[in-house]
Amino acid sequence: MSVAAIVITGVVLIQGYRDTAAIHAKLDEIIVSLEETRNDVVGLEHAEPEEIREKLRTLEEEATKTVAHPN
Repeated sequence: MSVAAIVITGVVLIQGYRDTAAIHAKLDEIIVSLEETRNDVVGLEHAEPEEIREKLRTLEEEATKTVAHPN
């Protein structure tokens, strides 16, 4: 692999990380600013995979209950 290809790959990966980090920051800001949201999901991307899966299961169960029994 050439040096140029390695550099380009590194730049793309760094930019992808920046984009993802910016999206997470923006979503976290929205979550925190809304009164009826749950703040325990802020920063969930830093949790262990099993903790993320468990939170996702919980949210999906709650969503299913909400759809089945709307206000």
